[in-house]
Amino acid sequence: MATLKCCTQVGGGASSCMRVTGANGSVVLGTGVNPVNTYGVGIGRRTQQYGNSVSSNISIGYKTQMSIYPGGNCAASCFNIGIGRSANYDLRCAGNGASNGLCNIAIGGYAGFQHACSCGMIAFGRSADLSGNRRANTIAMGSLANRGYSTTGQRHILIGALTYFTGCCGSTDLINIGYKNNRYGTQCKLNHIIIGDRASTNSHNCSLHIGAAGDTGGACNTVIGFGASGGYGPTSNKIAITVNCNPWYAAGHTILGNSDHVNAYVIPKWTNLSDCRDKADIEYLDRSLGLSFVNQLNPVKFNWDRREWYEKKCGYEFGTKDSTLSGDTEQYGFLAQEIYDTIQQNNLSLDIVERDLTHYRFNHTDLIPSITLSLQELLEKLEDYEQRVETLKNS
Repeated sequence: MATLKCCTQVGGGASSCMRVTGANGSVVLGTGVNPVNTYGVGIGRRTQQYGNSVSSNISIGYKTQMSIYPGGNCAASCFNIGIGRSANYDLRCAGNGASNGLCNIAIGGYAGFQHACSCGMIAFGRSADLSGNRRANTIAMGSLANRGYSTTGQRHILIGALTYFTGCCGSTDLINIGYKNNRYGTQCKLNHIIIGDRASTNSHNCSLHIGAAGDTGGACNTVIGFGASGGYGPTSNKIAITVNCNPWYAAGHTILGNSDHVNAYVIPKWTNLSDCRDKADIEYLDRSLGLSFVNQLNPVKFNWDRREWYEKKCGYEFGTKDSTLSGDTEQYGFLAQEIYDTIQQNNLSLDIVERDLTHYRFNHTDLIPSITLSLQELLEKLEDYEQRVETLKNS
């Protein structure tokens, strides 16, 4: 064993010593360093200060991997790399035969500060993965990425400053990329992909969200677009491809576009599932939903003059407008409120109008069955009149 020890004393104060030792294949450089890390490297003041029976760890920086020792019957806390002030500060093993505190990499001040009982963690950036113990196989890159006090999470890829800032215990298989991406992960999450600056600040399980400044609650949502949202609250199983839109629709909807989009073009034929084997409680329409109902509808022509336009472009309170932003393209259709009132006034069982806090909406194709029934009624009347005419001719 060869040891080199160098001490200096300034102004009569306490001396500061630096030691380089080759015991058990280790290299130690700095004051307050514990040379028990066999086949390891410790460089910096108080690096690996508290440790025993550990091996093959590399520590560079003040208080780097300061507490690095196994607990109980555990012989782990090995093969770790910490570079930067207090990086991988606490790498204690859980003990009782547990194989953890292994193969963690932390680069940056306070990166991986509490990787105790963790395995396979990679943290790059100031305070990246700051307070996560008992986690495994996660990559956190960026200042304060995966900073939260979560435990037991595993198999994450988290890239961007403040990404998954307050992560939850038990979350698995997350991919978050972007500044403040999924920042407030207050509930346990599984299998989602969130990409974009400040995207999806509180998303749930099995969701895909691509686009900055958007948000989605619920589970199993696919949301794409800047400022796009699947709606707040427990709304699930949605597809939203839009920009700056936060629809309050019920679960199971597909949203394409926003109020700024006037027309949509689909080149191939649009096909709807209509297999009778996939339907139940089939009934033919009552005559009350035919001619008598259709005859009360009022087709209109109009230009769009959406309330959202004035809110976004003029700063008006939602609902206030003065027709200055009215569109130039003439449209044809119906007024959803009139259809809803007609259904209510006639006490009809026809659920074709949707309402939420801000909008009425309905699908024009939902009127096809009633229009078809109306035509059948008219044809019956026409045939009856033709028969009467023939009878009069022959009399």
